[in-house]
Formats: sequence, C-alpha cells, structure tokens
Amino acid sequence: ALIERAQEFYIKDQEDISQRIKDLGISDDLMKLKGLTPGMLLTLGEQKILNLQDFADLASDELTGGFDIIKGERVKIHGYLEDFALSKDEADGLIMSARNEVYKD
Repeated sequence: ALIERAQEFYIKDQEDISQRIKDLGISDDLMKLKGLTPGMLLTLGEQKILNLQDFADLASDELTGGFDIIKGERVKIHGYLEDFALSKDEADGLIMSARNEVYKD
C-alpha cells in the first residue's frame, strides 16, 4: 500500500509540474531540448525563459552561477539552474545544442 501511494503521489506530482509548465507558456522547442528535465523547464519558465531562442542566448554562468566583482567586492551570482547541480560543461552543451537549432542556417 505504501509503494502504491508513493507511485500515485509521483504521478500526480509529475502531472502538476507538466500543467505548470504549460501554464507558463514554455514552447515545444524548448521542452524538446534533450537534457532539460521538467523541473529545469519549470525553473526556466519562472525566470521568463520560455523558448529555445531565449535559452540559446544565455551564457553557461547564467545557468550554473558564479562570482563577479562589483565595486571591488566579490559577489555570488545565482544561476537559474544552480539547484540542479549542473556542471559548466553540461550547461555549455545544453546551450550549444539550443544554438545549433536556433542558428542552424
């Protein structure tokens, strides 16, 4: 019974995430980008990154986070997908895949 309840919860949770992604207006081309999970898509949508063009225009630091010097002080910059433990190489790969689609001509 416990396993069945866990499966029901998981299915309902996935349906809720799918509906929230649709409600945010995320485009099909971004949803089809290999390597992005539903949780990542939800996070991107909340940041108004709604299509493949928006995603292709990002830099890997915008996804993974990093540090910058502002007024002589080192400041932490939060990445959109930082909570997903995405490496810089993985972020670069995702962005390049998007750019290959958007700028293929």
